[in-house]
Amino acid sequence: MKRTNENIVSSFFYYMWNRWSKAECETVFGSMSGHFWAKWCGLSSTTLSGAAERFYAELGNNARDKIVERACELYDGQRFVAERKEDESQIDVCECCGGRNIAPDPYDDGWNTRTWCPDCEEEHYGTNLKEYKETIDAWWNSLDDDTAGQLSQGAEDRKTWWRSLSFDQQRELYKENFWTKNENNEDDDDKTTSRHTDMRAPAHDPWRCSVCGSLSVECRTWRDVNTGESAAGDDCIEYLCLDCENDNVIPESEYLQRVEEWWNGMAENERAKIVYAHCGKIEHTTEEAFSQFWQMCSNEQKIDIWRKIIYPDYDAND
Repeated sequence: MKRTNENIVSSFFYYMWNRWSKAECETVFGSMSGHFWAKWCGLSSTTLSGAAERFYAELGNNARDKIVERACELYDGQRFVAERKEDESQIDVCECCGGRNIAPDPYDDGWNTRTWCPDCEEEHYGTNLKEYKETIDAWWNSLDDDTAGQLSQGAEDRKTWWRSLSFDQQRELYKENFWTKNENNEDDDDKTTSRHTDMRAPAHDPWRCSVCGSLSVECRTWRDVNTGESAAGDDCIEYLCLDCENDNVIPESEYLQRVEEWWNGMAENERAKIVYAHCGKIEHTTEEAFSQFWQMCSNEQKIDIWRKIIYPDYDAND
């Protein structure tokens, strides 16, 4: 296609009239697509007439270059051109966030080639886009049902939910729940300091006593009496469980991992006693029946069952 000014203008308008959508916005603008889609919706909310012109006028030069390049890729004037499929095995991305903005000149650290990722603001190994997509799909498929349920907000079909996400949404979820979690687990001391700096916990993952699992936990932060500034270091915060007086807390999701491991490692006759205590006599004492009972329990019920057996003297005050 010969890109004359007339041809570029025609390509842009035919692209906006016929192909522009939220999916296209994600293709063009990546992680910033939410911002640009909101801008488009605002400009086109009253009438679509002239929306393409108004949208273009609102864009900066870099954003204009991106959308024009995409328009000329798909349209030759008013003629639609078959979209060229990228060879994802030839596209270098960051192994962590999947971003393409990795430094063009990687260096050898003596073990492997690392590169600077401006999106992560740290060094990472590179990979290609094809392998990265396979990696994040494998990560999602490897999650246990509870974790996948929390991340998908209770979606009935976890695979369908995952496929419904854009690539940017998938890689953001992968980075936050795989890389960040693993980095935090590398050093227990660093993990304690970083995660407890702000004690406000999300509603779906509250802090619990690391021993008895109680929600009745408090913290005290030390401050400099002269400056009023919070003290630094591992000893700047003290914790207290009001039920067992333990001095450490962990997120509920981490506590539940212990409970699940305990249940999965329990002998069949012990499971039968627990099921009988809660449900009365059951018709079939099979692994399937025990699993069904456990899956029907809420997180709170699972923790209560664990506490009554592991900590029989625990007096629930939650």
